[in-house]
Amino acid sequence: MNPNKSFEYRRENAGAFPASQLNRYAFSRMIMKSFKTYLKESEQAENLLLEQIQLFEHIVYKTIPGTRNSYREDPNNTNTRTIRHSHTYAEPNGRGRELYAVNIDGSGHDGSSGIEIPSAHADFFRGLGYNINQNNILESLDFNNISNLNYSLILIVEDN
Repeated sequence: MNPNKSFEYRRENAGAFPASQLNRYAFSRMIMKSFKTYLKESEQAENLLLEQIQLFEHIVYKTIPGTRNSYREDPNNTNTRTIRHSHTYAEPNGRGRELYAVNIDGSGHDGSSGIEIPSAHADFFRGLGYNINQNNILESLDFNNISNLNYSLILIVEDN
């Protein structure tokens, strides 16, 4: 292609443009957008991002079968020294207040120690490999499995 030869660009009712004018015209059409066009494109991009976020949340939060409650499972993380655990919420898609969080070993997570969880939840998490105690209480002591050689139980009673 000869760079010195002018290139003709034809538009409806516009005639011919030399290459230099065509380049300026094409450049201005690519770069210079009206503010209205910019806002419209920004809004479209924002809507697309919101749709992707909602899709991601839908995938992240799953429903506990037979309930309206949802949960999110987090993997173990050596940086934060946490083991695999799940956060359970009062409503679908992680909405509502957090009911409790449970570690894979059946202990409470994020301050959920001593909470009795519903049987449907406990059975569900057991099915996922969580070691929930039979009494459904997170981080409770199972006196049947305590060896006398390893632990001492001390009760302190204060008189009034």
